[in-house]
Amino acid sequence: MADAGELAAGLAEFGLGQYEARAYVALLSGGTATAGELAYRAEIPRTKVYPVMMRLERKGLATVGGQKPVTCSAVPPSESLEEAIRAQIEKVNSMNALVSGLRAVSDGARRLRGAEERKYTHVGHAGVLARAREMAASAASSAHAMVDDAGLGVVSECGAELVAARRGGADVRVIASPDSIGTEALASMPRGIDLRIAWPGHNCVVFDGSGVIVLGGEAGRAAALESSAILGGDLERAFESAWDRAVPAAPLAALEGGAAREAYDAIVVLGEAGLGSALASEISRKPRRMAALLEERGIGLGERSLGDVIGMADAAVRATCGGSVSLDEKGGSIMVESGVNSGSSLPWARIIEEYLGSRGVRTRTVYQARARRGERVHIKMSGRRAAPHKT
Repeated sequence: MADAGELAAGLAEFGLGQYEARAYVALLSGGTATAGELAYRAEIPRTKVYPVMMRLERKGLATVGGQKPVTCSAVPPSESLEEAIRAQIEKVNSMNALVSGLRAVSDGARRLRGAEERKYTHVGHAGVLARAREMAASAASSAHAMVDDAGLGVVSECGAELVAARRGGADVRVIASPDSIGTEALASMPRGIDLRIAWPGHNCVVFDGSGVIVLGGEAGRAAALESSAILGGDLERAFESAWDRAVPAAPLAALEGGAAREAYDAIVVLGEAGLGSALASEISRKPRRMAALLEERGIGLGERSLGDVIGMADAAVRATCGGSVSLDEKGGSIMVESGVNSGSSLPWARIIEEYLGSRGVRTRTVYQARARRGERVHIKMSGRRAAPHKT
């Protein structure tokens, strides 16, 4: 239960002064009082008590007797404060209406400013970074970046602001260039921000669909545009298109820089031609070496250990279809699993078979399709075993 001091302080919201509030609480708690008694209970100077009593009466909070000694009684709060509460409600409603009107003016002005684009050109890393952090901190609905290696450095330095925007409900996603794989900028991106790898085609960040930072080819050069709805809309569509074909970065993080880049390149190669080649080989019964697709891009498997091949395949399958590749050394088998029925894991199962065959290991492969749970390929090994790890 609140004490008298807290109650008196709360009455300031109803327009009561300090002495008036203390006197009203004292009358409620102690009942009718003479001027002297009220001055004592409420700790009001005797010279102030009569004016306080009169003001309480005028405000409808007390009644003052006309006989001597003059007495004062409190009007119950249910009666005395009802009108004040109603006035407060009307005041809040009026404030809400005012805010709605101001918001409508602001939204209309923002739409008009789309035709009056404000542009700022920055030269120097500090200026670019300061502007990027300011725009990231004010992002309310989205922050979408597609950046090269240098651009990712700027984005990573805005990590704290982007995380705060994400916590506030903004959709924060970043597409980084493959050249950034293994770099400090990529490693320093905060957890919780969706990050994918692809050749971006643009070097920019779009905030809330209309605020744009276009990063120059040289570090420290950028153009910041506010209320650029037309450009922002075009870049947003380009971002979504790039995002759909980009590779999730998290599965690649388990590999070293060089191996991660090769895994990304292998994903791209097999994504373009791998599944079609695998299916064509099955139909024609004239198997084409899937590993040849990788070798054409300079990704040879001949000198790698089985552990390296499985590590690359595992990262690729996790990134493309939410699956995994695992080795059971004791049981002499490899399991290639996909999280979706996309066929994305099949080229990797074929590559592992080819790799084992080149090492003189015979294989027996069992394919299992699981409705809405992804495919599973079980590769059983026999004969001479490949070394599972580097020596």
